[in-house]
Amino acid sequence: MEFPKHLKVAAVNVWPYYIFKDPKNISDISGIEGELLKVLAERLNFRYTVLLPTDGQQFGFKDASGTWTGVKGMVARGEVDLTVSHLGITEEVFKIAEMSAPYYADYKTFASDLPRPLPKYTVLIRPFSVYVWIAIVVCFTLIPFIFHCLTARRQRDFGNHSNEKEHDRPKKQKAPNTAMGILDGFLLVSDTLLRFIYTSVILSVLTVERKGNVIRTAEELAPLLKSRKYKCMLLKGNTIANFLMGSNLEYLRTIGSVIKNYNDPYVPAEYQMKPFGDKRVVVGSKTLFQIMHGPTKFISDDLMDVASTAVFLKKGFCCVDRFSTVLLRIVSAGLYEKFIRDVAFPQEVRISSSLVHTDAVTKLNMNALSGIFFVLCMGYISSLVLLLLEIAHDRWRRKPKIRKLKQ
Repeated sequence: MEFPKHLKVAAVNVWPYYIFKDPKNISDISGIEGELLKVLAERLNFRYTVLLPTDGQQFGFKDASGTWTGVKGMVARGEVDLTVSHLGITEEVFKIAEMSAPYYADYKTFASDLPRPLPKYTVLIRPFSVYVWIAIVVCFTLIPFIFHCLTARRQRDFGNHSNEKEHDRPKKQKAPNTAMGILDGFLLVSDTLLRFIYTSVILSVLTVERKGNVIRTAEELAPLLKSRKYKCMLLKGNTIANFLMGSNLEYLRTIGSVIKNYNDPYVPAEYQMKPFGDKRVVVGSKTLFQIMHGPTKFISDDLMDVASTAVFLKKGFCCVDRFSTVLLRIVSAGLYEKFIRDVAFPQEVRISSSLVHTDAVTKLNMNALSGIFFVLCMGYISSLVLLLLEIAHDRWRRKPKIRKLKQ
């Protein structure tokens, strides 16, 4: 059967999949899927008319009434012949459309803003972990207590010896206190080692800027979304929530149920060089995040889903096999990867030109030491306040005695 000469194609107005050079002429297209559509038209010798979804749902999903929206709905209703929109293959869509051969694997993950630098004064506690600090506090609190107990015991023994001498009793030979010597040596060695270790580690910490914690896995994200401490953004028509709700993992089901009912729209072009906002994450395509945001955002390596993308064609389309053959030839030749790189490279240049590049390891300056000087000044001020309070308390206590002497 001869391949059709003219096709209606549904597209999404989402960068970088489609880029419309002229808003009045939406057939003048570029972008990843736009370039793929042009090569398909050239190889299969057909002309096309590009149509956008009028309901604003872009990729489309099945709503509560069972109606499909977006470009999927356009294919399901036969309004277009096909859609090249980077759509993932799911079991549901086999009932409404024909599928071409898969041409790309799309990984789903989440992205967030980069963590902010930690305050400078925290440099004093960063050399050791929490457990090490607890061990140090316990040891240096416990050892003086032991010293106090042993010293009190020695004083009692010395008092007994003095009483024996007064009563002309034979004086006992005093045995050397081995425990005190061991503790003295242990304290001296520990204090010396801690000083050297702390000093060496704090110098290395000062030369590297430390940043706050960031959510790295979906398992960490799930309770934060459930408690509403974080909000999630999604592309319009993103159906990942339905997939996550059917997962065998409880934390993925939690994420799916939360983002299905509570999410904000994510428009990639609006967040090119802007932060997502405090306590916000975006769930979507890892490829999209890498192209759009690059190093300006934290992109998790924890994958929630791996979906194969395909071209959706209307039911009863005449030449699915031929279409798939040409599509696989294009992908096998590396053209689809080229389309991705063609869009990604200018974006990388824009991002790189806007970033201020600093060395990971820098020389020590006053800014790096400001936290230490701040703590030092606060210590001096506290000592001065305590001194004044002691002087005032001593004068207040001596006033009654002075009055008695005058009387």
